[in-house]
Amino acid sequence: MKKVDKIVSYLLINLANEVERNTLIDQLADIKEVTEIHRTYGVYDLVIRIETENANQIKDITIKSIRRLKYVNKTMTMISL
Repeated sequence: MKKVDKIVSYLLINLANEVERNTLIDQLADIKEVTEIHRTYGVYDLVIRIETENANQIKDITIKSIRRLKYVNKTMTMISL
């Protein structure tokens, strides 16, 4: 059987000001496709690394799991080539 390479993407997350960051980071860590979480300063507050089998999974995780979390204002997805 041929090994399928994972698709790696990075999601930049902008949070609401009143967010409890540690709680949100714990929630993100519970998503099995999230492999890294980094706090950042600037326009975006977090950068997460996601590994999936296909592009549809990236969309589903972003829309159905991450954007629905309390305090997530907006996201930007970058797919690594």
